[in-house]
Amino acid sequence: MEKLKFLILNENCFEKFPVEICACTSLTGLDLSENKLKRLPERIGELKNLEILFVASNSLEFLPDELCDCTKLRTLLLLGNHLSSVPEGIGKLKNLEYIRLSHNEFQTFPTQVCDCLNLKTLNFSFNSLTSLPDEIGKLTYLIDLDLAENKIETLPETVIQLKALKKLNLAKNKLDELPLFLFELSGLEDLNLKSNLLETCPDEIGKLRNIQYLSLSLNKIRVLPSSIGELPKLICLDLRSNQLKYLPMSMTNLRKPKINSFEIKEYAPLKTILLSGNSLSKSEVENETLGKKQIIEVFSVLRRAASSMATHSEHKKPVWVPPSGEADLSEKIKSKN
Repeated sequence: MEKLKFLILNENCFEKFPVEICACTSLTGLDLSENKLKRLPERIGELKNLEILFVASNSLEFLPDELCDCTKLRTLLLLGNHLSSVPEGIGKLKNLEYIRLSHNEFQTFPTQVCDCLNLKTLNFSFNSLTSLPDEIGKLTYLIDLDLAENKIETLPETVIQLKALKKLNLAKNKLDELPLFLFELSGLEDLNLKSNLLETCPDEIGKLRNIQYLSLSLNKIRVLPSSIGELPKLICLDLRSNQLKYLPMSMTNLRKPKINSFEIKEYAPLKTILLSGNSLSKSEVENETLGKKQIIEVFSVLRRAASSMATHSEHKKPVWVPPSGEADLSEKIKSKN
C-alpha cells in the first residue's frame, strides 16, 4: 500500500473517513465522492503527494486546516456538500488550478480563495453569493469562472484584471445592468447572462471580438445595439424570451463576407440564433429598417440559422466540461499504465 498512487472509493457508504488511507503517503489521486462523510480528518495533511482530491456529494460542513498541507493539490472537487467557508490557509495551495465549490451553502465569497493565484477554473455555482470581493482581480490566470445560480447584483471593477478569462457564467443571478468594464475582457469566448434582470444591452458588447457563445435569454431586453452585428467569431446567439420587437440591420453582417483591400473572408461562423418567446414580426421589423430588401436580408439570416438548428439547435456545449485534472480517476490509472 505504500506505493499506491490512486484510490477510488466513490459511491460507497462511508460515514467516517478511513484514516488508514492517510498512511498511503504515495497517493496522488483520491476519490471519496458520493459517500456520507461529515468531516475530513486532520491527518489528511499527511498526504503530501496528493494532486487530485474528489470529495463531492458528501455531507461536509467544514474543511480542516491541515488540508492546506497537501501543497501539491492541483484539482479539488467539493461540490454537493454543506460548506460555507474554506480554511484560512487555502492560499498555501500554490499548485491548485481547479476548484469546484458548487452546490454548497456559501453566502459570502471566501476571499482566501483569491490567494490561490494559479487557479484556472473556479466554480461557485448554485450557492447564495450576493457579491464578489475586490480580491477576485488577483486571479489573473483564471480561464473559467462559473457563478451561475447565485444572487449576485453587481460585479467589482477588479474583474477587469481577469485578462485570461475565456468563459464566464453569470446565469440566474440578479444583475439589472452590465458594467461597461465587463466588455474590456476581450478574450471572452463564452458569456452566459441568461435569466438576470437586464433591460438593456450596452453598445460596448461589440468589443467582445472573440466571443463565440453569447446568451442573453430570459431577460427583459427590448432593443439590441447595432454592435451585436460586429462579433466576428460568434457561433451561437441566444436571445430567447426577451421583449424584442425588431432586430438591428447589422445582424446581416453575421453571415456576410467581410471585404477589404487585402482579403475576403467569412465575417462570422454563426450557426444558431435562438429568438423564440419575443415579440418579433415582419411588419414591425419593416418599420424600423430602411427598405424591403434589407428586411429580406434580416429574415434570410434567420432562415439560414434555422436550417442549422437540426444539428446545432442549442448551445451544445455541456454545462460542465471537466478539465484534464477532473477526468475520472480510473481513466488516469489507465493512462499511467
